Amino acid sequence: MWRSGALVGVAVGIVLPGLVFAQADIQNNYNGAYLEGRSFAKQNLKQAKFYKANLRGVDFSSSDLRGASLFAASLRGANFNKARLDDAELSNADLRGAKLDQAVLAGAYMTAARLKDVSVDGADFTGTIINNQQKTYLCGRATGTNALTKRQTRRTLGC
Repeated sequence: MWRSGALVGVAVGIVLPGLVFAQADIQNNYNGAYLEGRSFAKQNLKQAKFYKANLRGVDFSSSDLRGASLFAASLRGANFNKARLDDAELSNADLRGAKLDQAVLAGAYMTAARLKDVSVDGADFTGTIINNQQKTYLCGRATGTNALTKRQTRRTLGC
């Protein structure tokens, strides 16, 4: 505790004059961060926030990103192989050249995501929100069956 009235609490969070940040609010918050080329492989990133973050070439392979927000993130060349992206927000994200092989994207939001050259072998898109142009493009690339859900990629896209 500081005499000036500011209090730093480890268990509950950080309290500064006029500002309160709970630990839950800052944990896994990478909004706007520059993380190009980093590895988040095999990490628990449920509900993580990557709003408008630079994540080019980041390795998210085998990570749990269920419910994560990657809205408008730069994800060019990112590796999401075997990642869980159920209910993730990927709208307006730049996924050009990303690897989504064997990823589960059930219930994810991908409207206006840029998908050129994305790899989707064995990806599960069950209930994913995409527009018709994206669906047509992904259907032209879709192959395989997801090892976890046992669903065919083309079938999950409704091709």
